[in-house]
Amino acid sequence: MDNLIQNLRINEWDIQRKTIDSLAKIGPRAVEPLIIALKDQNSAVLRHGAAEALGEIKDPRAVEPLIAAALRDDDYRVTWPVAEALGKIKDPRAVESLIVACSNRSSYVRKAAADALVGMANVPSLNAALKNRDTKMIADAYPYFILKGVAGSEDLLIQSLDEYGTRAMAVSFLNSGSTLLAKAATKWAISNGYQIMGDRSGYSGNPRWGGK
Repeated sequence: MDNLIQNLRINEWDIQRKTIDSLAKIGPRAVEPLIIALKDQNSAVLRHGAAEALGEIKDPRAVEPLIAAALRDDDYRVTWPVAEALGKIKDPRAVESLIVACSNRSSYVRKAAADALVGMANVPSLNAALKNRDTKMIADAYPYFILKGVAGSEDLLIQSLDEYGTRAMAVSFLNSGSTLLAKAATKWAISNGYQIMGDRSGYSGNPRWGGK
């Protein structure tokens, strides 16, 4: 198993993929070595691979170490697969850290965190935010609310943008596929002296309204 863990240091996609698949087949026995690898501050490539493998194994022992990595690691190449792994495990202990990750500076991490939260189906704190019209919470987790695409929630999202908006939030609104959010984003950007552009590539990591 040690050789497999070391293979995760190799920054080549095919080797990483085969190694992750092999570790996933080993299953629970691989969890502790992978948790140790997840904490290795000398190699982001290793941490990335460890996070992916832990997500494939879905062992609850990995939840707390993954949460710590989500809050601590500054490298989006690590926090992105960490968020995805937490989404695969679907443990409610991860909710708060995933909400924090929804405000990450990387659009890919934000999207992965939102996907993970949506996949949990029931997130009481976020459900309550809509019911209570908590615009701060909605702003903090806006990628989640865009992905959920709840009919009638656009006005609250727009209010959240007006009250707590950032350029990243406006860009996500513009590229969300919602006409209402896109118009609001353009208006907000002009009012706040920003230039924002639509993304035609489809690879920006911006969440789409209702997950479409």
